[in-house]
Amino acid sequence: VTFNVEHLLKDKKFALNQAATTNTNANFSVSRLQYYISNISIIHDGGTVTPATGVYILADASKDLSQDLGKYNFTTIEGIKFSIGVGKPVNNQDPTQWPSTHPLSPQVPSMHWGWTSGYRFVALEGAEGASLSNQFELHALGNNYFYNIQIPLSSTDVFGVQHITVKADYTRALENIDISGGKVVHGEESETIAMLRNFRDFVFTSSTGAGNILASVGGTIPSSALNIYPNPTSGVVDFDITNNNYNITSIQISDVAGRVIETLSVNGFGANQTQLTAKGIYLVSLISENQRLLTKKLIVQ
Repeated sequence: VTFNVEHLLKDKKFALNQAATTNTNANFSVSRLQYYISNISIIHDGGTVTPATGVYILADASKDLSQDLGKYNFTTIEGIKFSIGVGKPVNNQDPTQWPSTHPLSPQVPSMHWGWTSGYRFVALEGAEGASLSNQFELHALGNNYFYNIQIPLSSTDVFGVQHITVKADYTRALENIDISGGKVVHGEESETIAMLRNFRDFVFTSSTGAGNILASVGGTIPSSALNIYPNPTSGVVDFDITNNNYNITSIQISDVAGRVIETLSVNGFGANQTQLTAKGIYLVSLISENQRLLTKKLIVQ
C-alpha cells in the first residue's frame, strides 16, 4: 500500500512563491511548508482498522509525497486515518536517537522545538499583502492539538500496488486566520492552534471531495451535549441531547469507513432511540445545518 498526498493551492498544483488567496481574499504565497504525518492506519474490509506501525512522514509541499505503508492482505481499502504532528511520548523524546535519514532526526531548517515542547507539527512561512511584501511565519505545535483525521476513500491498483491518494489544499490552512502585517507566531498561540484545526477540518479530502469524518467543522461544543447509553450496546441505544444551544437538527450514525448508516431527525432536547443489529464500531455525530458539531464513538457487541 502506498500513501500519496497531492499538494494544491485551491485547484492548482502547489508551487513555492505562487500567489494565492485565502477564504477572506487575503493575498499570500508560501516559501516553506513542512509538516509531520503520523499515527497512520488503513481502514479496510468492512471497517477493520490496521495501523501502519512506525511510519512517520515529514511532508514538504514543494516535493511529491509517495510513502510506502507496507505489505498487507486486504480485499478492499475503505479509508485512511492519520494525524498531523507527532504523538506522545515520541513527541517529547530526544530527536538525536533517530538515524540521520529518519524523518524525526534533527532537520535543517529545524522541525524540533525542544524536548519539553516537542516537534513543530507544521511550519508555514511565506509572504502576504497586496504586493506580497510582508513576510509571515506560523509554526504550530503542542500535544493538545494532535488531532485525528479520517478520510473515506478507495484505492487504485497500479501494477499490484494499492495507491491511497488524498488532496491537500493549503489555502485552507489559513482559513479565517489574520496574517496581515507579516505576523510571526511560534508555539501554542491562537493563530497556530487555528491552523492545526484547519489542517484537521479543511485541508485534506479524497479525490471525490470527501473530508475528515471526525472533523468538528461547526465550532466548539461540549462533549456533554450528547450522551449515548448504553455504550457498548447489544443493539438498542439512546442518544440524549442535553444542550441545544447549537441548533442541532439531526443525529448521524456512520461506520468507521464514513458510510452513513442512519440519520435521525431531532427537535430540541431529549432522547432519541434506534437499534443497530450489526456488531462493530460506529461514529455518532450531532449535525446542525449540514455541519458536524460533535462526534462520539459507539460500540455494538
